[in-house]
Amino acid sequence: SRCALPTGLALPASSSASERKNLEGTNTMRHIKIERAADGIATLILDNADGRMNVVNDAFIADMEAATAEITADGSITGVIVTSAKSTFMTGADLKKLAGGFTPHEALVFSQRASRMHRAMETSGKPWVAALNGLALGGGFELALACHYRVMVDDPKAVVGLPEVNVGLLPGSGGTVRLGIFTGMKTALDLLLSGRSVAPQEALALGIVDEVVPAANLIDRARAWLGTNPDPVRAWDKKGWVPPHKKGMTV
Repeated sequence: SRCALPTGLALPASSSASERKNLEGTNTMRHIKIERAADGIATLILDNADGRMNVVNDAFIADMEAATAEITADGSITGVIVTSAKSTFMTGADLKKLAGGFTPHEALVFSQRASRMHRAMETSGKPWVAALNGLALGGGFELALACHYRVMVDDPKAVVGLPEVNVGLLPGSGGTVRLGIFTGMKTALDLLLSGRSVAPQEALALGIVDEVVPAANLIDRARAWLGTNPDPVRAWDKKGWVPPHKKGMTV
């Protein structure tokens, strides 16, 4: 069955059932569904089949790997919107998995797999936009940071952040690097070492989201950005790019 988007996140009328194809069923994904519209934009919907919130665990990563490979290989897809069927976008790592404990090797393997998942999005040749309909924390915000653009709902409950330090960890799948590039190292260190969450308007001011819009406009604004034909190649994947902190960290 097709996944219904939450209130305010309906696909545009131009994407009628007769015009779009549902990619679900071409693989065994349980926690992600994909809608493809006639204009070439695919909407990837996060929808954890086992709980009220989307979480990062082995099952989600496997689904995301399959979805990204499918999108990358499909020449008819020109851009991707990532959003959630839940009332929130995505929390961090599955606490049940964390409570069970990792060996050092297991932690490394998990982190590297999630990092490769994000890099596959960045290097897919398609622009990705995160439509943040609710809070995005930890691995959920790292997923958003791996997208080329972030549109956030104007709701004080829809905070973003990387709170891993509160459980004795640091982000493990690229969030530390991307955050530093987007905000500068001083701001990144504040966010990483405090673990504090950031409301929409502050997130916009810090440059960690690109737009803050009413819920009813969220998907439309994401589609509008994709309609500008954005460059799918990240700045750091271009020859000659120089990291902003190459000459040292200023705190």
